[in-house]
Amino acid sequence: MKYKGAIVLAGLLLGGCATLPPPTATDLSGEWRFAYAQKTLVMFGQDFTPPPSFDIIEFKDTGAVRLVNSLMRHEFTGNYTLDGNRLEWTFSPPDVKKPVEHRLECSWTENGRALVLRPSEDGEDSSTGTEWVFYKPRRFLPGDTITGKWVATVDGEKGDMTFERDGRYYMDGKKIWGYYRLWPSRYGNTLTTPIWIQGEGGFIVLYLYNLDGDKLTLTPLTPNGPEKKGKLMWSRSKEKDAPNQVSEATSEPAPGAASSSPQD
Repeated sequence: MKYKGAIVLAGLLLGGCATLPPPTATDLSGEWRFAYAQKTLVMFGQDFTPPPSFDIIEFKDTGAVRLVNSLMRHEFTGNYTLDGNRLEWTFSPPDVKKPVEHRLECSWTENGRALVLRPSEDGEDSSTGTEWVFYKPRRFLPGDTITGKWVATVDGEKGDMTFERDGRYYMDGKKIWGYYRLWPSRYGNTLTTPIWIQGEGGFIVLYLYNLDGDKLTLTPLTPNGPEKKGKLMWSRSKEKDAPNQVSEATSEPAPGAASSSPQD
């Protein structure tokens, strides 16, 4: 299936909060989940911006931090420090002798309702300029509304995608995998699907979605709004078997990336 003509990565800029003070340790406390990237807009195959290293981050009052990479099924526990808007965490992967350090800058967007993380200027990834936006779990919509297998024809080729109840996402069976999250933007119900394409890496995909019975319409979403030319309608699969029963693999996404009952 020719996904390259149908997938758009978008940074959805919903308004910053430059006048707000940086987050405090109390503000950070709890779990945050990646929603979208801002200050970036690129097309598939042209310097695509990858998802953040960790899409689920839980800051604890003890100074500990839980870091989850849902694409690669990695989870680490480390420690973090906060100095003004400078955030630094360290963790020790089991196969690495020296602790890994990440330095980031943190701020607010969406009138203080969303956390923004970006690589610090003295960090390894500062050249990307990408800002990743995180929500508290309660901001996300239930994922069970679109669970199941969906089929469509793109450029004359049939394709399928599956939304699992545990938050996993697959295209063409298991050739492309990732996780999905649903959330309300100013344009309507929005679907974020960071995906992994073997041999190419991880990419962020963003759509406006509309569910009407057994029809799911996906419209690429850009900072300027929905890109109606890329709209595509998917039909719910009529297959009797459970959708895309795939075997476990260490490179597939982790469970629990989407929540069916969002809460803090």
